[in-house]
Amino acid sequence: MYHIPVFDKIISKAIDSERYVNFNEEQVNILYRALTLYGLGLIKAKPFNDMLVYVDKKGKKRNLLEGNERVKIRYAVQIDTKVILSLRGFIYFLVQNNVFNIPEGNESKITALAYYFGLDVEDLWILDFIRNQKLLNKEYIELIHSFPPALTPNQAKKICTEAFKSLRGYLRTYAYNKLRFICSSNNLQIEDMFSPLEYTVCHSCYNTIAQKRGTYLVNSLKQSIHNEVINTIMFYTSKARKRLEGNKIEGTEDYNYYLGKGSSEFYNTEFENIVRSINISIDGEGSEDLLEFIGGVDDSEKIESSASMYFLNKKILEAYGKNSLQYRFAKIVHNKNFDFLNWYNINKGTNEASISDIQQIEGDEFPQLLCKYFNITKPDYEKLVQDMKPFYKDLF
Repeated sequence: MYHIPVFDKIISKAIDSERYVNFNEEQVNILYRALTLYGLGLIKAKPFNDMLVYVDKKGKKRNLLEGNERVKIRYAVQIDTKVILSLRGFIYFLVQNNVFNIPEGNESKITALAYYFGLDVEDLWILDFIRNQKLLNKEYIELIHSFPPALTPNQAKKICTEAFKSLRGYLRTYAYNKLRFICSSNNLQIEDMFSPLEYTVCHSCYNTIAQKRGTYLVNSLKQSIHNEVINTIMFYTSKARKRLEGNKIEGTEDYNYYLGKGSSEFYNTEFENIVRSINISIDGEGSEDLLEFIGGVDDSEKIESSASMYFLNKKILEAYGKNSLQYRFAKIVHNKNFDFLNWYNINKGTNEASISDIQQIEGDEFPQLLCKYFNITKPDYEKLVQDMKPFYKDLF
């Protein structure tokens, strides 16, 4: 039975401590296969989830992990630098230089190379696993060859340092322009908004660096900033938090927003997934420690699953009505359409907890899924999106 320490650690993080599991060899190999391909960035969420299925003694297909565990295990991969920098860079290097199949007698050279990528001897057991399971087929090998040259963790960190340095001004300006009203309404300083965005840039850079460089990398990081800003706005304007309340000003179309009830503490908990010495590393010494993830809990998943653009929802309701296609679409965008969630789970035989999880799983197929749910054609869907753009223009 294979033993891959870096994946064992990730599996233990994902499974609920109160749930007893006893995986057999076949089930462990299923987990290892899925984690290897996902950790190398060769598959996305949906195919990853599809791989986590086994057949029980009665011949029925069963999910190896529960819904929330699948989300947690993917996130554990995304923040593990040994996987996304060391292991990914090492495998990419071997494949790109056509030395993945180790010639007999050259094992010591591969071991020395592994140390250069920050891996230990026991981490090399994954090589035998990949070969014996025949995980890297022609399609995956060609995909790896299409990526930029592999980087060691130190090289990746230097590039991320420069990328962050070039985006720091953009990040703060964008946050000031888009989140200033949040700060005014919640008695916060704009600086309170910077740390989550800085973390997002670092997290995105670490996960993207192996596959994108230059302008492509910078544009990807900018998109991650935009997404996090939207999530922040959704969180702070959610109806459940009652942070912002709006009263229509008599005789006008304007609303008066004022401080609502609720805690003014940012995210109700300290943002614990911090980036160590980020400004010190840019301005002074210690760049080798830049962007190193420190253990902690990121509440972004909880925030995303509970968020709702309350005031936009209200405007769309007033404009189109409760039973309109536009309002139903808006509820999906706001992660609040439980009819759609139930429809998806029934048709797919899954147990997803939120629409945001479904969107991540479906990826590029999500618009097609919405066409099927609404029973509309693609041109009708495109027109629907155009109808909704005026309501969201201030958020993008």
